[in-house]
Amino acid sequence: MGLFGKGLRLTWPGVLIGVGIALAAPVVLAAAAALIRPAAKAAIKGGLVIADKVKEYTTQASAEVRGLVSEAQAEPAAATPVPISLVSETEREPSY
Repeated sequence: MGLFGKGLRLTWPGVLIGVGIALAAPVVLAAAAALIRPAAKAAIKGGLVIADKVKEYTTQASAEVRGLVSEAQAEPAAATPVPISLVSETEREPSY
């Protein structure tokens, strides 16, 4: 008949254990929540601090890149040296 062949038999020790667990669960869960809550709160605060620092560093990096772009745009194009391979043979100065 297998596992359920004899039917569900309730014994007094089993019933008492079940009732005890049901009565103790709210107390145990409340104690666990009291211990876990400060740790979770600290983790959330740490995440917010990290997010603020990342935002600050991103803002600084963006400002530096904008500064470099504006400097590059302000420089005249003639001041930029042209590689010799891009100059044609007729434009080169004659060597004496």
